[in-house]
Amino acid sequence: KLLEARKLGNDAMLVLVEGESAGGSVANGRQKAPGGEKVGILKLRGKAINALANPIDKVLENEEVKLLLQALGITYGQKYNSKKLRYGKIAICSDADFDGSHIGLLVMAIIQKLCPEFIQEGRLYWLKAPVCKLESKGKTYYYYTEEEVENRKEISGEMTFFKGIGQMQKKDLQESLFSPANQHLEQLKPTEDGVEVLLELMGEDVQPRKDYVQGIDFGGFRL
Repeated sequence: KLLEARKLGNDAMLVLVEGESAGGSVANGRQKAPGGEKVGILKLRGKAINALANPIDKVLENEEVKLLLQALGITYGQKYNSKKLRYGKIAICSDADFDGSHIGLLVMAIIQKLCPEFIQEGRLYWLKAPVCKLESKGKTYYYYTEEEVENRKEISGEMTFFKGIGQMQKKDLQESLFSPANQHLEQLKPTEDGVEVLLELMGEDVQPRKDYVQGIDFGGFRL
């Protein structure tokens, strides 16, 4: 489940994706991509545990949580040495839909519960996957939100909508997720209000969470 980066350290980034298919696709996309040697991939099994709605003992027994802490080089309850982190950044990468947004919230909840300083230090990111691409006159344009699609310039060409990361081709993954020209790597900046909202959303009451993640655009999201 953990595909290590070839170069570990504070500059390395651990990308969290859901499932074998998406994880394998992202792994293909990082090959020969700029900075790909500093990218590790952790494949989550389905929906992650809700760390803010479960007792800490149960959270620490979860396989995904164990792998995440091991990958980062962090021990729960002990302050980490930022210079000795195996990965200095975490990037959430999920499908651009309702379920993808929910997975993102679950990952945020895990980090907030186990090592909130990781968020406070600006180490948590959202690596946005494109909704679709437009091919026109030998050029490819990627769009990351429905709003971008609606507001795009009048460019004629062939439009392809992506059903999910696991269905994307290697070339599209390289160019949309890892190319500096197209990459949408959004830092999740912590605010006091944002953390309070996260704690409220990830409680035992499911309905507020459902209402919140429907239609959410995580670009520029402030945690």
